[in-house]
Amino acid sequence: MDILTQCLLDLLHGLEGKGFPLILCGGFGLYLKQVRRQEQGFGHHPLLPGDLWPRPRTTEEIDILVRTEILADAERFSRLRQVLDDLTYRPVPGAEYMQFIRRLDSGGWVKVDLLTGPVPDALGDKVTVRNRRVRPAGRSVGLHAHRADEAIGFQTNLQAISIEGYCTDGRPCQGVVFIPPAVTFLMMKLFAFNDRHRDEQKDFARHHAMDLYRVVAMLSYDEFQRTRAVISAHWQDEILQEASQMIADYFATPTSLGLIRMQEHDLFEPDMDTREFSRALTDLFAEP
Repeated sequence: MDILTQCLLDLLHGLEGKGFPLILCGGFGLYLKQVRRQEQGFGHHPLLPGDLWPRPRTTEEIDILVRTEILADAERFSRLRQVLDDLTYRPVPGAEYMQFIRRLDSGGWVKVDLLTGPVPDALGDKVTVRNRRVRPAGRSVGLHAHRADEAIGFQTNLQAISIEGYCTDGRPCQGVVFIPPAVTFLMMKLFAFNDRHRDEQKDFARHHAMDLYRVVAMLSYDEFQRTRAVISAHWQDEILQEASQMIADYFATPTSLGLIRMQEHDLFEPDMDTREFSRALTDLFAEP
């Protein structure tokens, strides 16, 4: 965890003043969201009491959601590639330009994964989309983002979280990262679960199912209503229809596969409220 935070601070330091806000999703973004909620106490009255939340967890990855207007601006987007190169990140074979890995002197490693959400029509001619890769149109900057159409709402209602500590070279550093709203996490985790639920190695599916529970458990009443409103606004989109069907298939009943995978997770505790989780998730994605 300390190494991951140090590498995040390295990125924040390198991008300072370069007009490139870091929006974190994935396990690390969700970890920061939960830790901040716990630090603030439970005055926001979460859907499930804090003692029914799983322990915070993360991975060795920093998943970055890139704003679409940055993707459409080759000069701004290229600033991230320069910072990655300066920090000795190297492309991951098979995922060149979208995933980068950094080997640390300590023997550990950290991976950066670049993603983006749906491309607005207004910016469609300013980016090139090919095989789910998105890059600036007309100029190669050695950097792409993986298009995740399910990442709806990731550019709005962002939560700013201050990070401070030490960079990997020992210098003190501080900065701000942004965490997308609950609807983005729910959609991305649903589709990740759908991609992984039949794998022979089912740990990924278990992690995604538990993270869905985590996101729902932390919702306040106001967040629940805002999330429901975003889903209703996008209801006619095919991606929402797919998500709704996934919930019906995997999370609607006590014997659904998603709830089984969640209960197989190492962090599952018998007093976790799977019934309320299932009900809330089904209500969120119910037809308006």
